[in-house]
Amino acid sequence: MQIQYTIYSLILIISAIISLILAWIAWKRRGVSGAIYLSLLFILIAEWSLTNAMELAFVDMASKILWSKLSYIGITTVAPLWFLFALDYTQNQEVIKRPRIFFLFLIPAAVIYLAFTNEYYGLVWPIITSVTTSQGIMIVYGHGPAAITSAIYSYILMLAGLVLVGQNLFRTSDIYQRQAIIVFIAALIALLSSSIYSAGLSPFYFDPTPLVLTISGILIIWSIIGYKLLDVMPPAYRSLFDSMKHGVMVLDPLERIMDFNPSAEKLFKLDNTSFGTNADHNLNMWGEISPKGKKEGLINIKIDEPTIKWVEVQFTPIYRGGLFSGWIYIFEDISNRKKAEDLIIKSEKKYRDLADLLPQTVFETDINADLTFMNVYGFEMFGYSQEDVDNGLNILELIIEADRVLSRDKIKNVLKGQVTGDEYTAQRCDKSHFPIMLYSNPIFNDEVHEGFRGIIIDISELKDAEEKIFASLKEKEVLLQEVHHRVKNNMQIISSLLSLQANHTGSEDAAEVLKESRGRVKSMALIHEKLYHSHNLSSLNIGEYLDNLVKDILSSYSRVSSRITSHVQVDDIYLNIDTALPMGLIVNELVSNCIKHAFPDGTGNINVSLVCDKEEYILTVADNGIGLAEDVDPFESNCLGLKLVNSLSIQLEGELEVVRGLGTTFILKFKEL
Repeated sequence: MQIQYTIYSLILIISAIISLILAWIAWKRRGVSGAIYLSLLFILIAEWSLTNAMELAFVDMASKILWSKLSYIGITTVAPLWFLFALDYTQNQEVIKRPRIFFLFLIPAAVIYLAFTNEYYGLVWPIITSVTTSQGIMIVYGHGPAAITSAIYSYILMLAGLVLVGQNLFRTSDIYQRQAIIVFIAALIALLSSSIYSAGLSPFYFDPTPLVLTISGILIIWSIIGYKLLDVMPPAYRSLFDSMKHGVMVLDPLERIMDFNPSAEKLFKLDNTSFGTNADHNLNMWGEISPKGKKEGLINIKIDEPTIKWVEVQFTPIYRGGLFSGWIYIFEDISNRKKAEDLIIKSEKKYRDLADLLPQTVFETDINADLTFMNVYGFEMFGYSQEDVDNGLNILELIIEADRVLSRDKIKNVLKGQVTGDEYTAQRCDKSHFPIMLYSNPIFNDEVHEGFRGIIIDISELKDAEEKIFASLKEKEVLLQEVHHRVKNNMQIISSLLSLQANHTGSEDAAEVLKESRGRVKSMALIHEKLYHSHNLSSLNIGEYLDNLVKDILSSYSRVSSRITSHVQVDDIYLNIDTALPMGLIVNELVSNCIKHAFPDGTGNINVSLVCDKEEYILTVADNGIGLAEDVDPFESNCLGLKLVNSLSIQLEGELEVVRGLGTTFILKFKEL
């Protein structure tokens, strides 16, 4: 495969490289309308240049024809891409809706197909001849109907794009006119070059169009860099200017009106005769809003004609090439905003008036906890003034030093969104102290913390009342303890009398009855004794009570229970006296029965347990003795002890169960009364 080196090939390769660079520059601005089409256009120009260079470089006919076929990819698609760019550039995208764009490429696709199958149809190049020149072997192509159709189609699209760009030459400001002129000239040069080659007037043996297109691309890139071609399109600038809701007016250095948008025209009743006239001839308020030597300004002004309006006027200078060129004025109708501000002011006044009526301190702070508002009662409560708040009174100054560390932590929690209510010792301006309750919650603005607001309540009277109530409650507790103490003493006397009577009776049965009665009285007395020593007069520690009760029962039967052991296991349970009293009597009866009847040989073990299962209590009294006889029904027994157990179980609204086996187990399930 022979290669011939020609200056034309080198020029076209350089042209392809430049076109790829231009494509990359355009692609970087692909977010702007038209940039993607321009980038694809430069890529296809690069393809056209490179395939032409390869066609010139190869010597054999087959290779030259192959590269010529490949060049038709760029030849046929450049014009549609230019037309699409022109549509975007001039904001005429509605001419061809996006789903229909592919119709533009039907003819190019057909011509490319015919080029690659030319040997069958000859519709692109019916005649192909070679000539020898100083630069080597060149191919001369005769153009068939497909090539002519493609050329006509491309010229139509090129001309259409030129017309679109030309329509905007004199519709925009000076800088955008220069931009449009450069784009127009670049496209016109490429069109003329292609026309000369197609007419057979070119002195070269190759198509110079891709080279000229690269030169045109350089002009366009100059427009991109120098005049921001792909940053703001001229029609977009005009469209933006005209569609702004705010009135916009452009003045020259002599304060003459050079341009204005429809909003300004409607606001000030302007027309075409206003162009070039002084602003003070058209705007009655000009004396109030003129620059007067200021670099920029923001002014709110009231207009009375034809209806009352409030307008915010913002002006800023224009510089071109470092030289002052005029002013841009922006007018915004803020009548609705003013009405809203008036409503806010009225609402705030209502809020402040209501806050002043409250007999508590109402406050607001900023993010640094400096007070921004305090009602009248707050100033009276703490002795400060509005001047102190204006000078930066911090809410931490309203409490004593010892409470400030706690308060700082609370403030952090409030700023995180927590609502708090805490008690502090407050400090007045004169350094006197008094108790307060402070409630606060955060202030949010667009989900951003700006501070917090709350109320402060003087609880001095509440504290005094609390102390009186506490003293009264203490007196009642002492009185109740005394009642328990006296009841316990009386029961101890009864227990002692029963014990003395049992020791002086001649009947063993009578002595046994008296001893059992003494045990029952002792179990009740023990409860009052425990309550007397307890800090909580409403409930009893059952673990201590049952342990002492079982030990006392064993000691009362010391003559027969010396070899009987007991084990008491109770959860951390507290019961009221109404529940503890019948339960204690049940334990007394069951343990006493175990000692008297379960161990004929005087040896055994008694287990007492009380556990809590959710809201239900389970009392278990078990022994490892001889067990109940089969003919004894504990629920129908004539024995006073078992009758008492059944009766007390019913009083507790409990469920009693007896388990026979190795010994006897009584299980009582009940709830606190």
